[in-house]
Amino acid sequence: FNQWHTPNTSTTRSQYAAAIFFHNDKQQQEVHEMNIENVRVDRFNKFYEAEDYHQKYNLKWTIMETDLFGKIEEWINKDKQMITKLNGFLAGYGTKEQFQNWDKRRELTIEQQNYIKNKLGQ
Repeated sequence: FNQWHTPNTSTTRSQYAAAIFFHNDKQQQEVHEMNIENVRVDRFNKFYEAEDYHQKYNLKWTIMETDLFGKIEEWINKDKQMITKLNGFLAGYGTKEQFQNWDKRRELTIEQQNYIKNKLGQ
């Protein structure tokens, strides 16, 4: 978590605030021991899915800025877990090693794979 967390976000406004939600006392204690700045820590109650325009933002942005991934319509009916993972990699989350070990990577073209590796840097 600390690798991707930027501690300068607001904890008072819920929109875009960094938050960790725990399910039990053990998880709450683990979060407390992490000693992370500017993160709201709450017990998990209910999950609210974001508005559609927020969904898969990085994939949509990549499709708009490059022709490597085709049109958004080509991705709509693909496996949701694959798309979620792809969206995360395109945002720069994860490592090249995690990407290399991802079984769905083989469903992408070599050009798409190289683009993602470049996004992951490292």
